[in-house]
Amino acid sequence: MTPRRFVARIERLLVLTSVFTLAGSTEAQAIDTDPLDVMPVPASVRRLEGSFALGDTLSVAVVGPPDERIERALERFVSRLATRTDTAHRLDRVDEARRATLVIDCPQPPIGPFPSLEDDESYRLSVTSKAIALQSAGPVGVLRGLATLAQLPTRDGDAWILPAVEIVDAPRFPWRGLLIDVVRHWQPREVIERNLDAMEAVKLNVLHLHLSDDQGFRVESRTHPRLHEVATAGDYYTHDEIRGLVEYAADRGVRVVPEFGVPGHVTSWFVAYPELGSDPDHPPELPRPGGGLFSHALDPTREETYAFLDGLFGEMAELFPDSYVHVGGDEFSGESWRADERIREFMEEKGLEDTGALRGHFTSRVLEIVADHGKVGVGWDGIIGAELPAGTVVQLWFPGADPGHARSLVSGGFYLDHMLHAAKYYTNEPLDHLPTEASPPRTVGR
Repeated sequence: MTPRRFVARIERLLVLTSVFTLAGSTEAQAIDTDPLDVMPVPASVRRLEGSFALGDTLSVAVVGPPDERIERALERFVSRLATRTDTAHRLDRVDEARRATLVIDCPQPPIGPFPSLEDDESYRLSVTSKAIALQSAGPVGVLRGLATLAQLPTRDGDAWILPAVEIVDAPRFPWRGLLIDVVRHWQPREVIERNLDAMEAVKLNVLHLHLSDDQGFRVESRTHPRLHEVATAGDYYTHDEIRGLVEYAADRGVRVVPEFGVPGHVTSWFVAYPELGSDPDHPPELPRPGGGLFSHALDPTREETYAFLDGLFGEMAELFPDSYVHVGGDEFSGESWRADERIREFMEEKGLEDTGALRGHFTSRVLEIVADHGKVGVGWDGIIGAELPAGTVVQLWFPGADPGHARSLVSGGFYLDHMLHAAKYYTNEPLDHLPTEASPPRTVGR
């Protein structure tokens, strides 16, 4: 990755989802007024006459199977209200919906302990002068509805009110994420948790953790312990910390997708295990945190390389429960491979005409390893051209790159380190970054 991609990136998944609607209507009359000050803008907003007076206490009834995630989300919702209104608020739980001023109707139990790409995030939110009703098929939709509700309070003189409104909302793309590079810019656990809180508030649902690069390997490895003992300068997450972050994220409806990039961006790996490279007798030094591109790359000719990766991805597959694992594949020049006589002989023996073909050979084997551990591989557009297993996702950071028949994550226009005006990021159209011949329904881009 280039220096311009250090800080973070917003991800958008280009698989369109249908809007979830629920039966019901209100007798209040719709009115024309200014749009709601809500981010992101809901799919459908109908402003109504009147408002709901927001007092110190909200009586709440939850209709549906018990769900601890919803209970904890309600506590965070009250905390957000307090921050927005500078007033302490309290929830008063009631058993009967008719006695509640906030009714949450969620008929389906949680699908599992961790969020997934298939979660239904749609919801319907209705605010009248008498009550608030939040309806969703599943718990994640409730979280999204509460995130919207927490943004609605507005001042009316000395009082706080909620505008009367009817919102029917569902995400345009089911993959909406933030990439944080903790290798070149180390971030302790509490900083990641603070970002997860912010992600929940604006309905982002994927934390892409960039955990490995030339400058370090930021997670404990029990199969290859020198990765965190030697190649981290002391800053890394233990297994327990990763489990804690994954659970913290899941509570907020956020998936955690780890990235361990290969075959390039692995200088730190060679500091710990020089035998993985083509020049094991001269291991490199660990680069200082920050930018820079390095030519070091894993040796694709040795079975020991793939055995190492099998052990590593197997361990990480157990540590990270999400269905997707990112394998990198970007910014590899092939320089170290072309300079190695043994690798050149391997290419000739296999009929591989150039290092691009060899990278395709390597990438296919890596993705097979990932699949063997029950995961779907994600890679930057450098993996285009390799034989990709079904379901593989290509992450496009180069405008106009053609993922072919693969699903794709569109990154173009969402690089926060470009320091553009917020409106530039918010109004950026992901579909504009796909080739014109690409069909949006078949892509899964970012």
